[in-house]
Parts: sequence; structure tokens; C-alpha cells
Amino acid sequence: MKTVTADTVGLLKECSKGVKMGASSIDGVIDNIKNDTLKNVLKESRVRHTAIDKDVERLLKEAGESGEQPPMMARL
Repeated sequence: MKTVTADTVGLLKECSKGVKMGASSIDGVIDNIKNDTLKNVLKESRVRHTAIDKDVERLLKEAGESGEQPPMMARL
């Protein structure tokens, strides 16, 4: 990564938290979904969340930073 500003790092950290919250939310409901179509959409979305998380973590690592966990209340 070339020059990375503090704003870019801050945005990547917020993305890191957001994608983790999204994945956690999917994990929290998917076992209760009865509709197969909806369940498949959620499974695919979970895969995309994981891919985005890996990309964000890679970018943060290149910038000498690491991702952040969402606040505890957001994970409940």
C-alpha cells in the first residue's frame, strides 16, 4: 500500500468492525431460519462478509495496523 492517511486507517478499522458485526448477526439467526431461499442468501452473504474481512485485514496489515472487534454490546 502506498501512502495511507489516518483517515484511511480509521475507515478501514470501522469497516473491520462493521463486517464482523454483520457476520456475527448472520451467525446469530441463521440456525433459526426455516425458509431455504433466505437461508441460502444468508449463507452467501456470510461468505462475502468473510472475504471482505480478509481484504480489510490485509490492507490494515499493509498499513502496519490491525482490525478491531466491534463493541461488546454490538456483538450481543
